[in-house]
Amino acid sequence: MQARKGSGRSGTLTLEDFREARGNPVGDERRREPRIPCDRHIDVLPCVADKTWEFKRVGLFDCSPLGLGLVFDTVIAPGEQFIAKLNVGRMALALYTVRHCQTIDARHYKVGAAFAGFVGTEQFDPQAIVKMLIDPANN
Repeated sequence: MQARKGSGRSGTLTLEDFREARGNPVGDERRREPRIPCDRHIDVLPCVADKTWEFKRVGLFDCSPLGLGLVFDTVIAPGEQFIAKLNVGRMALALYTVRHCQTIDARHYKVGAAFAGFVGTEQFDPQAIVKMLIDPANN
């Protein structure tokens, strides 16, 4: 999950670029639970389609049982929802609600999303989702 940043640095985004509390003093953390860093891609289906209904590959830079930190190549507004395809022993579809979308550069957006539930009747432990997301064998 590499992208270019418009700064004078090396030009490659790192996980730390997404974890900086820009404009917030250190310790001003409003998250309800700690995030676990990861560096992978997942497939998501925005519930509001631009032109066609299709899964999009997005970068995942951190996760928790009730949230995801993602990098999208398009704007997705707070309040919008998307479905994430997750392999938790078998395929599961989880619904997330966008909490914030911040511009990283001209082509990338940092998105924070909160877990809203599962699509269908199958239920999985949110801890199992985190375990699957951070397991390198699932990349």
